[in-house]
Amino acid sequence: MSFAILAVEILAKILIELPYEGLLGAERVCKLWHAVIGSDPHIQVQLFRKPSKRYVRPRARAKSRGWDSNDSVPKKLLLHPAINWADFYYGDSLTKIGFNFIPVASLSISNNYMTVPRVKEAWLESSEGFKLTILNPKGVRVIDFFRELASVTNLKNRRRELEDIHPYLGHPTGCGCLELYDDEEGWGHPFYEGLHEAKLVNGVLTGEICSGS
Repeated sequence: MSFAILAVEILAKILIELPYEGLLGAERVCKLWHAVIGSDPHIQVQLFRKPSKRYVRPRARAKSRGWDSNDSVPKKLLLHPAINWADFYYGDSLTKIGFNFIPVASLSISNNYMTVPRVKEAWLESSEGFKLTILNPKGVRVIDFFRELASVTNLKNRRRELEDIHPYLGHPTGCGCLELYDDEEGWGHPFYEGLHEAKLVNGVLTGEICSGS
């Protein structure tokens, strides 16, 4: 084994000790680091880019934005940090879901797998009364989750449904539907606060979509 190959292997073992955000930053240091991170299968799993059929314990904890994205996730499951970092008001389009006004759909991480191990189905519920069912036979991606979330919570799609039940959108309908508020009255509407209690049940991802208002 040449010294160059040995050096690359040692570098890969060092880099894999970095947390998620650290790996993203390390990719931009130089061409060599970018190449090592891009070619090492274990690092690619840690970055949710390569599918894995089994749980892989992270070598380091990701930085917290208020709370750790995996604090409420039991062992044997890793949830992509972006799932709990995104900002989104229910009723906005997919292009409004993002980080500091950068749409998640425009970022390469949107094509990352949502979990390690990879899941092909996700059944998620919200205290606001809506449910998400996400199917992807090749593995549920980050963009799959946010696309379905935007579609189900879209105000334009839900407004007609609510008007049929109650003429004034500012009041709870009592129908188990997403409770919305009329912007014309100067009120806001619920916003996304992350996915909690995520776990695998017979290979299906389940969890609670948390909301604020």
